[in-house]
Amino acid sequence: MKYFGKKSLSSVLLVVLQVVFWGVVVTAVIGAVMGVFFIAATPAGEPTDTGTILMDFKVLKAEMAFADWNKWSVVPLPVKILLFPYGAAIVIVALVLLRKVMSLLRVFKAETDGGTDTGELVVVIGKFLIVFSLMVFQLSLLGAGLLVLLLGKHLLRQTAG
Repeated sequence: MKYFGKKSLSSVLLVVLQVVFWGVVVTAVIGAVMGVFFIAATPAGEPTDTGTILMDFKVLKAEMAFADWNKWSVVPLPVKILLFPYGAAIVIVALVLLRKVMSLLRVFKAETDGGTDTGELVVVIGKFLIVFSLMVFQLSLLGAGLLVLLLGKHLLRQTAG
């Protein structure tokens, strides 16, 4: 099995990631439209003081299954507004991470070593993976991000010396 060049594993992974990337973009656009709809579906006259918001958020976190949209309608508007940019930030970081990995796979597909650019790209991927893992609270991704970052630093040191 070839790992580098045309008709290799890196070429197949590049195509798969391109499909995933555009799938995430389409899903994000649909999710944004639905998010605006569900934020707008907040009943008028609901309490907006901070204590009620925090209490309702704790109830949301502890009891709500995201498939149960009936409970979503009782979540206060400020909490809904706070969750919207958080979700958008996760999607943006995921898309940037996918773009960086696709760039690395393009280097592998071209069968070039990439020089220090490859090491720098691996370091950037590691940093974005760490940020993404912290945003979604995944310790396993954090470990993977740290390993990728160390690998990138090692590649930079090897190409520099």
